[in-house]
Amino acid sequence: MTRWQSTGQCWLCLRFPALVLDYWLSGSPDACLALHHQDQLVSVSPAAETVGVQVGMGFTSALALCPDLQLRSYEPALQSQLHTQLAHWAYSFTPHIHTEPELLLLELSASLRLFHGLDQLMAQITAALDARNLRWRAGLAPTAAAARLLAQTDLPLMQQLARWQQPGELIEPLPLALLDSPERCRQRLARAGFQRIAQVLDQPRAALGKRFGEGLVLALNQLTGAQPMPVPTLPMPQAFEASRVFMYGLSDVAHLQPVMQQLLDEFRQYLLRHQQVCQQLCWRFVAEDKSVQTLSVAVQQAHADTGEFAGLSQLRMEQLTLTAAVEIVSLQAPLLQAAHNRTGSLFRELQDNNEDLARLADRLYQRFDEHQLYCLGRLAEPVPEYSQQHQRVQALTQARVARLRPTPAQGPLDPLHCPWLFPAPEPVALRGDALYWRGQPLEPVTEHRRIDSRWWTRERVRRDYCIARQASRFYQCFFCHRQQRWFVSGCYVC
Repeated sequence: MTRWQSTGQCWLCLRFPALVLDYWLSGSPDACLALHHQDQLVSVSPAAETVGVQVGMGFTSALALCPDLQLRSYEPALQSQLHTQLAHWAYSFTPHIHTEPELLLLELSASLRLFHGLDQLMAQITAALDARNLRWRAGLAPTAAAARLLAQTDLPLMQQLARWQQPGELIEPLPLALLDSPERCRQRLARAGFQRIAQVLDQPRAALGKRFGEGLVLALNQLTGAQPMPVPTLPMPQAFEASRVFMYGLSDVAHLQPVMQQLLDEFRQYLLRHQQVCQQLCWRFVAEDKSVQTLSVAVQQAHADTGEFAGLSQLRMEQLTLTAAVEIVSLQAPLLQAAHNRTGSLFRELQDNNEDLARLADRLYQRFDEHQLYCLGRLAEPVPEYSQQHQRVQALTQARVARLRPTPAQGPLDPLHCPWLFPAPEPVALRGDALYWRGQPLEPVTEHRRIDSRWWTRERVRRDYCIARQASRFYQCFFCHRQQRWFVSGCYVC
């Protein structure tokens, strides 16, 4: 009977021993930095280690060895956030992801054909991790337990890649201290003279279970593939978040542009791999004094064109004034949607220009707010001045425009409902029996119609409406009984 069973799976374990420290060092990898919890150092950068700073030191001793040492508090919440971001990043390579403190477990067998083999897949994962300036260890094996064990060693990834289907030659010489079994069991094995994993694998499992407990048998079976290891899969994320950190703050908006483009490139790859689209993203700029400035970019139709998002973000950045030097640039997409296949015409002139109109409105909204850029909407209101409201500009498809057109069954539109109302009615002068507005006479061309509405509120409306002509234009006029005078409220566009 062979020790190692064929599982048909390919597990990659990624271990990140100093994730928070690498996060702060991403902008300046050679900086002397240490993380502390209360008054002791819990993580030290390589540059600080070269001058003698070590984990467990106090502030006074560390600063005496390195006066330029930068100290930051260790934040468990940041550790969890960064770990979650890495898990979401891993969805670019496989949907089968399991998270544990300081490590990720990825099952890659379903992705090998997509990436043209394990060698090319591992090359892309390695390049992506190196681009993030993270320190990491990897374990590659046909079982999750074996991959976790190898990730605790310093074995080169290329050596593991050559023997990942038969990992016995790499694992069996390793010490028993790396085996995922109860501590008491490992101590009893050491007292019995067992030092290497191979020595335990040589023994009958039934005898090991009676002498050292069933926990040891379970660990060996999961290690060799004789028994599956339960690994729950992380659910598919519906949001994206990525950030870049700088040890020294950026005080110029122009210096933020390359960083934002890097985050958008990463976001683009994420959307393509997940077949998702985005309708809104948010930029967060965290300053050295911990103040936060945000910029939100929203579009009318969700899409995955990050070039369009880059252009809209640049328009918003032109209006941004930094209040302090920026230390962290973060990109967040809070709610992503599944992409749907789209069909188009071979002839450009026959295509609906809804998308172009939507993107034009998106660009305008980056420069103007909703009080400056709007369209008019119709309300079911008998008083003409209350029958229109400001609405956000929306690009209508030809089908929607057809549905919005009145059908013959609805009858003609009420002529008193003016197509263009003034922001506020303008008073009309009465000279004898003639009406004058802006120095020119108004000639009524329709009979008066009385509208008495809103009597159930304090703002009762009791007015007599008519259409009047001035030169070649027509206007909506009304006589207000409360104020006992005439007003012009809108213009009929000819």
